[in-house]
Amino acid sequence: MEEKDNSLSKSSSFQVENKVDLTTHSLLLSPGPTEIPRELLLSLIKDVRNPDLDPYFYDFYHGIHSKLTRILNSWGYKTIIMLGEAMLGLEASIINLLKENELGIVLSNGFFGEGFYNLFRLVGRKGEKCIWDEREPIPPDEVESCLSEYPEAKAVYMIHCETPTGIMNPIESIGPKINKFGKMLIVDAVSSLLTVPIKGEEYGIDVLIAGSQKALNLPPGLTINLISEKAWNASIENNPKTFYLSYSIWKDFIEKREEMPPYTHSINMLSGLDEALNRFIVESEENVYKRHEKIREASWAAALSLGLEPFPKEMRYSCPGLTALLMPKGISSIEAFNWIRNKYGITLGIGLGKLKDKILRIGHMGYTASIDFLLLAYFAIGNYLIEKGNVKYSDVSQAMEMIIKKSNI
Repeated sequence: MEEKDNSLSKSSSFQVENKVDLTTHSLLLSPGPTEIPRELLLSLIKDVRNPDLDPYFYDFYHGIHSKLTRILNSWGYKTIIMLGEAMLGLEASIINLLKENELGIVLSNGFFGEGFYNLFRLVGRKGEKCIWDEREPIPPDEVESCLSEYPEAKAVYMIHCETPTGIMNPIESIGPKINKFGKMLIVDAVSSLLTVPIKGEEYGIDVLIAGSQKALNLPPGLTINLISEKAWNASIENNPKTFYLSYSIWKDFIEKREEMPPYTHSINMLSGLDEALNRFIVESEENVYKRHEKIREASWAAALSLGLEPFPKEMRYSCPGLTALLMPKGISSIEAFNWIRNKYGITLGIGLGKLKDKILRIGHMGYTASIDFLLLAYFAIGNYLIEKGNVKYSDVSQAMEMIIKKSNI
């Protein structure tokens, strides 16, 4: 009889834990990357065309541009869709708009605001920052005093939705104040795109930056840049010493139909983006934004039912696309994250920086802004709190009831 080869079972590097798995599916309910719906997954595997050689690509790309400018009320803006994660757009906005001797100001009230400021040093540009309370939005009335401190500044940079803390900054009020000073306004709208109305021209935004992995419900890989005429002209004049991050390398492709894109693009990711925008248009702007508002309201009600405190001091200060929850004293958000993922296959988000182990975050963006996903998230969180002795089963039932009640449109 042939002897059995037990080398695999004996190998310490190949071990299978013998346990009962209660889940049949993993679910991304983090505030990015987000769960991808089936329709968008299918759009990512459509027939592959050659974006360098196929004349169809020009019309396809400019069709996406038309949809974006319509959704974001940014008529007359240029659209550059870079191949890469959204951090590309932040870095590109500094390099393209500022020369080495020119100053940019960052309005910061959170982790990503600080990150934006740190980019200036890394790319060899001058940056200053004005800082506000991380649990409240940037006060529009205080922005003018910040700008008065740096009259030589050419551009102002800010985050719309501070994803690590769930704070929404009022660009609709801040933008016009910045324009009064004659400064360009650059907005990181990565987590706010398609969760709240954004009116580029009305708010005075010169560069709006977004990514594919949030409310668009696509994989990371695309950076969307909408650029005003003022910012476009500044970038052409500046002509930075970079290729991949440069706006100006797109000039011929955007303005001359016969030109190829500056580098080979991902037709698959662009197909996904086109389908995501179509889904938004079909549902309608009004309904999409109303859905996000109702889910945010339901999430806050459920959190309070479980004795959890949202990080923003008031709901009106919070991003509709996520809920950031402060963990009770003695509770680790990292432990909660791991427990929920291991037991239920649900991936939430934790805090970043100094709040890493203090905040648990639920993403409800785009496709995941729905009652069924929110029920699953709070079911999992509630059961973790039962395990820790913080709440009772009746508290979790009440949270479920609040979600159903508050999300009823």
